[in-house]
Amino acid sequence: MKLPDNFIQQGITEQDVLRLNSNTYQPGFMQIHLTFPYSESFAALTDIHDQGSFLHEYVHYLQNLTTPWGLYTSMLMYETMVNTFAYIQETSETIKLPLRLNFGDKIQQKMSIVSNGNGTNPFENDNYHGSFKIDRTKRIIWHRNYTNIGNGHYPYIELEVPCIDGSKKIKLGAYIIKESMAAMCQMQLDFSAKHEEYDVPYNLIKILAEQHFPKIAADDKKLISICYISLFSLTPAQTLIDQLDFANHNPKYSGMELLEMFVNESTISINNNTKLSVVAFFDDIANRFEVTLAKSLRTPLDYIHEAISRVRLSGGIVPLVSALYAPNFDKDTVQTIIDHVGIPYVYTDFGEYYYPKSVKGETKDSNDIIALIGMSALYNYIVHPNSLKCCPLRYMCMKSDFDKDECFDAPWEGHACPMTVMGDMLGIKRGQLVW
Repeated sequence: MKLPDNFIQQGITEQDVLRLNSNTYQPGFMQIHLTFPYSESFAALTDIHDQGSFLHEYVHYLQNLTTPWGLYTSMLMYETMVNTFAYIQETSETIKLPLRLNFGDKIQQKMSIVSNGNGTNPFENDNYHGSFKIDRTKRIIWHRNYTNIGNGHYPYIELEVPCIDGSKKIKLGAYIIKESMAAMCQMQLDFSAKHEEYDVPYNLIKILAEQHFPKIAADDKKLISICYISLFSLTPAQTLIDQLDFANHNPKYSGMELLEMFVNESTISINNNTKLSVVAFFDDIANRFEVTLAKSLRTPLDYIHEAISRVRLSGGIVPLVSALYAPNFDKDTVQTIIDHVGIPYVYTDFGEYYYPKSVKGETKDSNDIIALIGMSALYNYIVHPNSLKCCPLRYMCMKSDFDKDECFDAPWEGHACPMTVMGDMLGIKRGQLVW
């Protein structure tokens, strides 16, 4: 990889560029980034730590694809992406990056709902420095509060978390719930993945249960199921606390039984206080998700439509929770989930990348995912660039002799590459986007 001279002078290496993140999953954009080699098959992974790490990120994919919260937040992301691209196409002015747009009231209200529901992401909040290891000799204190968004009254849960370097105020929400859930799933395969230095976010739900809901705290499968249930609400933190409390008072119910009760007995209020069953609510959001995404990508859905059709509650199968309560939860069990749902786009720090195949022909990559990866790369680079301003698709060029100076600062310019294709599609003019 050709690096800018100023990078070399600062001692920045090729690996520094490639390892901008640890293993990660990008919600909405359906892509898993791995820091270890991967050969297009979970079954081929032999290292238990790699298996656990893959499962952690794959659980994030399931949270994205199989829950109303995951679909709703993704729809909002697509909506802001489309509006951002429209602005770039319509303006005649030079645009300074990173681009920060003010959206209309309707989108802003949705963004407020998502922000309230997501809560604190400690890895992205500049106010949260220092240790994330919790002092377990002290109790976590939680408060239920409310905020007004539009005409709605939305609850949120605030925690006072006693970390070893002092108490931290944290807003409990989907960020922490999803990470705690994924970490507990990871430990079902890799018992050593304790994340001891990062109790926040990975062990927070477990520790909260130990202190406030002790009758169920030792049952990780039940805690995972309750975390999953909470993502069927637009106020995940409140649903989580309510479900933890109910389960603690009724410890005889398994996580599977708690999920079945929630799905069969609960209703979700939507516009004008219309109440829907959980199944109808999921189907409604899934239908709107598919329409929104197809319009955003300007291509018919292929792999994504098939994957969603396999995980709809109306089909009677909840892959992850069902697998948790199989006789054994092991590598083979994870493989059965993958066989049913499929694997999203995967790329590694070693120049490997794999698109899911089209359901119309298994030798062809799925066009909807190809479009989604390209659009997400350009969007993220324009709105949320990495610290080195390196093209997020740079890994695609690692195994070729192809290189260009524009990979840093303006990857949509210069010799043809995946990013120039996206730039041409939007009609980005040379020099239109500047830092």
